[in-house]
Amino acid sequence: MTVIIKPPYELFSDVDGSPLEAGDIFIGSVGNDAESNPITIYWDRALTQAASQPIKTIAGAPSNNGTPSLLFAATGYSITVKNKNGTIVYTTLDSERPTNNSSEISHTPADILHRLNNKHYLYHHHTSFRLQR
Repeated sequence: MTVIIKPPYELFSDVDGSPLEAGDIFIGSVGNDAESNPITIYWDRALTQAASQPIKTIAGAPSNNGTPSLLFAATGYSITVKNKNGTIVYTTLDSERPTNNSSEISHTPADILHRLNNKHYLYHHHTSFRLQR
């Protein structure tokens, strides 16, 4: 049997492709600006440990009190990611249908969304992050 070895956490990248350090992740309701229309997101698959927004990043990973962590949501979401200078690195109004709308910065392949036990599991793959203007 062959088993693939991969990092335990997927990473968010900064505008230059480096791991996003001290960035902010905002998760909001589908179709709305994530920063001004936040939804409840969680640190666990059971959706019992709510995360405060914005989520800070450490070395590209969402940080739960300094520990790299995964994020979970009960529904689809909008997302905005900013670097420590407040520059938008990535944003989309619908995690399941990213667009190349001129008001949004998208990447290919899109923000990856997996459904686990009817829950949404959020992560970005650092090697797939390419900005399109």
